[in-house]
Amino acid sequence: MKWQFDKEGFFFSLGLIIFVFFSILTVKIYADFYADVFLSPELRVFERNLASLPSLIKEAERIKLAFVGDIMLDRGPELRVNKLAGGDYRFPFLLIADQISKYDFLFGNLEGPMSDVGRDSGSFISFRFDEKATQGLLYAGFDALSVANNHSGDWGRAAFEDTIVNLETAKIAPVGDSLQPKIVEVGGLKIALVAFADFPGPGMRATDENIIEALDNSRLKADLIVASCHFG
Repeated sequence: MKWQFDKEGFFFSLGLIIFVFFSILTVKIYADFYADVFLSPELRVFERNLASLPSLIKEAERIKLAFVGDIMLDRGPELRVNKLAGGDYRFPFLLIADQISKYDFLFGNLEGPMSDVGRDSGSFISFRFDEKATQGLLYAGFDALSVANNHSGDWGRAAFEDTIVNLETAKIAPVGDSLQPKIVEVGGLKIALVAFADFPGPGMRATDENIIEALDNSRLKADLIVASCHFG
């Protein structure tokens, strides 16, 4: 019997072999990936911590945490505060204070230094808030504010450090001024706060090394870690 080349059968067989090969390869890749991700020692630790969280929250009863974005109290807002409210910095928060102050913990991003010292960096967009702004921040119920952002260094190191002092004096925790967490206790739950920014400046930069160090500094000090990241 004369042998005859079956072109269609050949390509069908070849395609089947390639399909089976890549299927096996894909399964192996995903198996390795899931083993690394879901069977890693780090995940076991995370799962244990996560499993204990409901009991911690139950012991602390129910708590409500709130987080807001940039808080801007220079330029237009400052002009209106002075013109319409005689310099009373509660004014920007009058319509929302009742809503946001009802939370057990309130966190925001302070988008600039709050100080009367320092030197303007010369940036086209350079912010600095009046120290009296703490009136409004306290009135609104803020417990902690991130100082790690792209405007925290607008008026130099002196203004940044003065901002830390002003916040601490007002009993508002500044977060992101170092890699050490700020620990707050809310309803019996200890929370470690860390903050980073993807910009040069006096606030903590969001590098892998900084993030890892800050989280390592936080793990044994709190029941829960909250990280704030500012990227623009």
